[in-house]
Amino acid sequence: MRRKRPLSLNPVINPAAGETAMIGAERCGDHVPEPLKKFLERLRQAALSLGAKDAKTVSAARIPVEDRIVEMCRPPRCELFGQSANCPPHVMSPRETRQWIRRFRSALIFKFDVPPESLFSDEGLGFFRKTFLTAAALEGICREDARFQSRGLAAGSCKMVFCRDIPCRALAPGGTCRYPDLARPSMEALGVNVFRMMEDIGWEIRPILRASRPEDIPSALLAGMVLVGTGENPVPDRGRLTSSSPPRPGKAPRNP
Repeated sequence: MRRKRPLSLNPVINPAAGETAMIGAERCGDHVPEPLKKFLERLRQAALSLGAKDAKTVSAARIPVEDRIVEMCRPPRCELFGQSANCPPHVMSPRETRQWIRRFRSALIFKFDVPPESLFSDEGLGFFRKTFLTAAALEGICREDARFQSRGLAAGSCKMVFCRDIPCRALAPGGTCRYPDLARPSMEALGVNVFRMMEDIGWEIRPILRASRPEDIPSALLAGMVLVGTGENPVPDRGRLTSSSPPRPGKAPRNP
């Protein structure tokens, strides 16, 4: 019988499951104003209350964006390439992402520990969905604090999570997203090197490959990120992270 491959290349093995150390943006050499520092800790605690196993703040300047990461989204590595408005080639290029990230000072990265065997079955979709819900909720907390430029990124493709068996309506001429409050790009879709970033903050990881067997994987995780606005721009930014534009947080569909 043919063995199922992982649902996404985004999952990572986490040999150090349970590690809860935190790295503040100031550890990266940036001075963090006290109000922002307090807000970041509040956001971190919110992520943990939402079920995240751990969450850490990092300097946005240290987020690695590489052209080659987006190339990994292409077939045969990912069968969802081009099938969602939040996947390449419809999202910002790595060059555009680097320019966009310069608008931010800090980001919060959160992770969920995942049973490795679930990533080889439909059960894993629920864990991917958690990253979307959490990113949306944390983004909402940022906006409540008038940090309107804040943006949350998830793990995996929203097409896989919310519109698995139907076409992405946002790709149709004049079409709109069915779940604009939740659908958003993954970090990799924008060129973020998730593995390098996690290693930098102290989470030991290595990729789950197609040839991987669940019984050989000690533990795994899924991660998301929220880029935190400074609060200096009073005008809400509602644009999408496509080449022309991310969506807003809101209600979750009952049957993804």
